[in-house]
Amino acid sequence: MILRFLREIRVVAGLLTAGDFLRWFFACVRVLPEILRTRSLGPADRAFGDSFSIRNGVGRLDFTRCDFGVIREIFGHRCYAEPMDLRAARCVVDFGANCGAFTLFALSHAPHAHVMAVEAQPEMVSALEANLERNGMSGRAFVRNALVGGVYNAWSQELLVRHPRVGIWNAQEMLPPDQEVDFLKCDIEGAEFQLLDPVPTWLRRVRRFALEYHGDWTKGAELGERLRAAGFVITQRSHRNLGYLTGTRIDG
Repeated sequence: MILRFLREIRVVAGLLTAGDFLRWFFACVRVLPEILRTRSLGPADRAFGDSFSIRNGVGRLDFTRCDFGVIREIFGHRCYAEPMDLRAARCVVDFGANCGAFTLFALSHAPHAHVMAVEAQPEMVSALEANLERNGMSGRAFVRNALVGGVYNAWSQELLVRHPRVGIWNAQEMLPPDQEVDFLKCDIEGAEFQLLDPVPTWLRRVRRFALEYHGDWTKGAELGERLRAAGFVITQRSHRNLGYLTGTRIDG
């Protein structure tokens, strides 16, 4: 736990501006007993707040209404992609865009790219749009308020009751039929199994993807085999109580 905490401090120091790093560090000190009890930096991230600025290698990015833990994973640990994976990309799709962390990661490292950012929660769509505007990137992103994977559990049913205008992702309606996708990031809280059963035909237009799956290694491996059969070279890695699958199209 101590070594992991020290590694995280190093990661955060490389991300945050000096003033925000001090603010995050003192937040850690304030909630240290809870950090030790939960073995997680989540309490520190919450105490730190949801507005901050980071250094991104290619410039500064400003965020509001964003969980700093998401930033640590995407920008610090590069859980979905390295900058070099995106440099030549022109079309990126972000399923489960949340506050826009990966969308802005992609836009800042892929100078010629546009991103289709899809997020189910209207309040997060609002935060996403605000973060794009704060960083001058609104013109390079197409934001869609939609469920990816359809209505798959009680949470998604309740969301549609509360927000009946939320759409359902439909590739035929939202993705031009001849559009190649250079990179797809997918984090849709368990709906990935429904989205990819069976593997949709539009996925064959995706050159590379990174997908977060929920469940144990065996469940992730079964999903990986399904994607391998659809024409992708698959790599699997675990991360605590979930995991990641990355894929590259064989003919891509």
